[in-house]
Amino acid sequence: MWKYKRTLASRVTLWITLMSLGLFIILSFLTLLVTLSAEDSMIHNVLRQVNQKVLPLNGKVKRISYQQLIDMRYPYMTKEELATKVGGFGEFEVDDTYYHFMILEGKVLLLDSSELIVDQARINRILKMLAQAFIPFLLFSLFLARLISKRALKPFFTLKSGFLNPDKQAVDLEKINHQIKETDVKTLVNELAMILAQKEQVLAQQITFNQGMSHELRTPLQVMEHSVELIGLKDPNLAQQDVYVRLLSAVGRMKRISEAMLWLNSQSEFNHPLQVNHVLVKIKQDVLKTFNNHGLTLNIEEQDKLLLSVPEEVFELIIYSLVNNVIRHGKDDDGTKTLTINITENGISFSNLVDQDASKQHNSTTNFKLGLLLVSKLCQRFGLNLNIETAQGQFLVRINKRV
Repeated sequence: MWKYKRTLASRVTLWITLMSLGLFIILSFLTLLVTLSAEDSMIHNVLRQVNQKVLPLNGKVKRISYQQLIDMRYPYMTKEELATKVGGFGEFEVDDTYYHFMILEGKVLLLDSSELIVDQARINRILKMLAQAFIPFLLFSLFLARLISKRALKPFFTLKSGFLNPDKQAVDLEKINHQIKETDVKTLVNELAMILAQKEQVLAQQITFNQGMSHELRTPLQVMEHSVELIGLKDPNLAQQDVYVRLLSAVGRMKRISEAMLWLNSQSEFNHPLQVNHVLVKIKQDVLKTFNNHGLTLNIEEQDKLLLSVPEEVFELIIYSLVNNVIRHGKDDDGTKTLTINITENGISFSNLVDQDASKQHNSTTNFKLGLLLVSKLCQRFGLNLNIETAQGQFLVRINKRV
């Protein structure tokens, strides 16, 4: 079923079309008004010409007295009143016959105008012609409105094409601004470019810090991992305990997060497809254990196998970042927070409930701040499309292959 999608262009198109239809109705009304006015003007001119003997008397036009006019059941004026209206005109209808007359001294020129007046049949024909012209006019109005909106909103479309680019940077918006001539739009683009530059600076600083920390932590993390493994080898009983397993798992995850962060500015190519379905199966239990105190539920729906050219540690970091978002911003449903993961051949989506107030205040670039920006940069780094939206109380993240 076709659904109307409200956009700025559609709004402009709608109002221009409505304005055109309003003008059509006004012009149609004026057409009828002019037609009726022309009818009276034509008949009055005929009577004047007969009075001036330009046209002869005939069966349609004759001279009669005031009394004869009244005897024909003219109801509007008496003989005395007619005598005061010399040079004026009148009209009346008797037994389906229509008359127009011109008042003279002591008499009137009477015209049988039944065949000249615009009767209901003629009005219907005029209305039918206008109705036949309405559909072509409507189509032309819609075409013209779309053309005008496209031309008028060209600066907006130029800005939209650049701003919705997943790889956009502040410098790209500045380049776009050189193509825009409208001062108010240029001011808006300048403000957006400034905000984007500030965001890029904060993110760059955070990424630089995280990368620096990742480099610094690699050696201590390796030492910790080896030390914990040695302790387990020396004391097999300790290695069976849950606290030891959790410690080893946490150290391993810290190491993998460190390795994932190093990919952000790495120039190395990665061309080894990752089987996303297998990775989710492998880390599902670890995710549930990590967030077991938050009532997290993972609902994984597999429609197809998905291959992404992303390092496994990077994909795991994306998963944990999105799970963190559910824990912090997701809505409880009977004491649980459910993250639904849907896998198709072309991509993977993550959805969860959010409060209506949070949904209204949601902003895709700030909802969970650096966590989302980090996911965005990782997707950008490996050529993936990221789409984030909130609708009807659902927070939805889609990661798709680029076509």
